Amino acid sequence: MGVVIAGPNPGDPSYLQDQIDDLAARKSGFFTQVSAPTSLVQITHDTSWTPAGVLCIDTLDQITEPASITHPQPGVTEVAFGVDFTGRIFLS
Repeated sequence: MGVVIAGPNPGDPSYLQDQIDDLAARKSGFFTQVSAPTSLVQITHDTSWTPAGVLCIDTLDQITEPASITHPQPGVTEVAFGVDFTGRIFLS
């Protein structure tokens, strides 16, 4: 199951925050904070599943599309960006 941001007004910041809060409350995914600008984030989630959805939200609360998403080994997901990224990444 992937993460889908859709509804009456997905561009509304409060709607986006509601979707993020809902994802976090379900505890069915994994969340990481990226504090320093980087173009590659390696997330060690130590789960047996490969994430079906990756949602990247930058520090301006904008959805950021990664350049690539790979799973180099079980329990590890790498998210690459075309420019340096700072923000939050949700895996589901």
